[in-house]
Amino acid sequence: MCCFATLPFIGLSMELASLISGVALATFPYSAEFNGKIKYIRDFFITLFFVGLGMQIPVPDLAAIGKGLLVALVVLAVRPVGIFLIVFLLGGGHRLAAIATINLSQISEFALV
Repeated sequence: MCCFATLPFIGLSMELASLISGVALATFPYSAEFNGKIKYIRDFFITLFFVGLGMQIPVPDLAAIGKGLLVALVVLAVRPVGIFLIVFLLGGGHRLAAIATINLSQISEFALV
């Protein structure tokens, strides 16, 4: 573990050093016992990590918000049409294509990528 403590001093971030340390501890034979003992402190530091990560995000300007809205609108418009066309062209019929479109049209943040 002491070799991972030197990572910030050679130019790598503290977050990367903690990630590598966590992976090294996960391969340790007693990792389940270790995780049980540090569960609450781990959850506390995970919360602090994501709060710190969120505080580093700059405030978006109007152009970035416009681009994001445009991408969201295109995804909302194209995805249901694409699902309907694929099912219909594969011989599913209007009813099956409509049901598949309704069932598969939910969109998460991963659909925007």
